[in-house]
Amino acid sequence: MKALNYIILFFVIQVLFSNCREDEIKGDPALIKAYTINLATGDSMAGIKIRLRRDAIAPESSAQLRGYEELVDSTVADEHGYFEFLLPNSSDVFGFEPIAEGYWYDPAMTITKVGGWLETARVNLYPLAYMRVRIKNSSPVDDNDSIFYEGPVDRSRRFVLNYENSTTHVHRFSAKGSGFDTTLFITTRYDLVPQQYWDVTKNGQTVRSFAYWGCNPLDTCSYLIEY
Repeated sequence: MKALNYIILFFVIQVLFSNCREDEIKGDPALIKAYTINLATGDSMAGIKIRLRRDAIAPESSAQLRGYEELVDSTVADEHGYFEFLLPNSSDVFGFEPIAEGYWYDPAMTITKVGGWLETARVNLYPLAYMRVRIKNSSPVDDNDSIFYEGPVDRSRRFVLNYENSTTHVHRFSAKGSGFDTTLFITTRYDLVPQQYWDVTKNGQTVRSFAYWGCNPLDTCSYLIEY
């Protein structure tokens, strides 16, 4: 009889411990207060749509917003750029996804382990700048003239939605033949002066050139590479 009582008591303790662990793992709801900020001016941005996403697969190892498969909620920042979300589970890993035409956001920006207390966060939005790069083979030309070009990482929305690494969305190509003439349109962050380089082969000799070229926020600048 004593042995049976010990077994029942042990079972009850196990159940209680399991329930405590489950509550601890789930975490408490947490209110997140946040502002959208234009990093070029330091001003808040009104009317920006913000999506709240949760990493549903591997919260302990994710580093990019592209891993946040579950859309939890969405809202719009008010006239002061303010918005808030109630996180259903403060132990999960969440990320903001702001939707703003002409602006780039950091796909690695996350909110982690807020622990059920209030926190004020920032959504930093970088204005984009646009580069128009023309590459032209000029006289005297030869059929054996060639160029290898590598431009900067593209920060367009396509880049954000498919964020993998910094080499995935660079403008890179090779061309051979006389009279080559093409124009590229590259989207960059306003605060970066990106590097581009190109190898030109003429008369059997190859020379590498570099250029650093930046643009003003939300502006388009032009650059000519003539060889």
